[in-house]
Amino acid sequence: MYPISIIVFVFSFLNLAIGQQPGQAPVADASWLVRYQAFQKLQQQAKGHYTEAQKAQLLATLQQESKFAEDFGAKYRGSKDLGEGFGEYWSELLGAVSSFADLRDPSVLRILVFAGYDPDSDFAKRLIAQKENVLPAIRELSHSPDPFSRANAAGLLKNMAQDTSLPCAATRDVTDMLISLANDVDGPPDDAQEGVKWQAVEGLATIRSPRAVAALQKVAQSESKSVKDDDGTVRHPLSDQAKGHLRVIAETGGPKAAPCDASSPQSK
Repeated sequence: MYPISIIVFVFSFLNLAIGQQPGQAPVADASWLVRYQAFQKLQQQAKGHYTEAQKAQLLATLQQESKFAEDFGAKYRGSKDLGEGFGEYWSELLGAVSSFADLRDPSVLRILVFAGYDPDSDFAKRLIAQKENVLPAIRELSHSPDPFSRANAAGLLKNMAQDTSLPCAATRDVTDMLISLANDVDGPPDDAQEGVKWQAVEGLATIRSPRAVAALQKVAQSESKSVKDDDGTVRHPLSDQAKGHLRVIAETGGPKAAPCDASSPQSK
């Protein structure tokens, strides 16, 4: 859709502009402010009507900012405190790109999946409406070293789990990824990791197949982050959440046989 040469040129230009060598991990400094100013200037010039070169530039910039945020989150356990105004800039940039993005293009879809957004937002609904076509990008996101990114992947999968029209292969992929994220063991059981597992547990509770229930039981029995109430009571919110879902499942007929389970003739 967009010539590789243009995107490579844009990346090279941005790297020179901020003094960053290609392949070098970005650091949490004010370099993004320079790019924000360039973006605002482009917005004023284009007035919502972008040339193909400008579209390629915006796509490349969004990809760079998302990688910038992901690397920072990986280093600082899910933190997105990249400076006052970065979130606003990232959101505006995503809005500009989504206004023209072709979601049928896998490379464009991947850039959007890796951006910053609420997995329960209308924008996220557009992403998961791509059904099995968006799963490769979500799978990659689910393996990100940044807990915030993995939580976003789990949130997207949580909502995809509600789609009963997914092909069986896609449904199994969604279940497999949610189970893997519910067992996330990257680092200590802190808030960052709990955010990943929380979203995954919600998705598994929606699926409630035998495999999903087994995964919920594992979370319920695992050691999760503790919270001490004012009265001294110690709680484990994540395992308590899983136990609550298990009680509801038990009280409403137990695990449901999923048509897409490998043992089902409908799964072929």
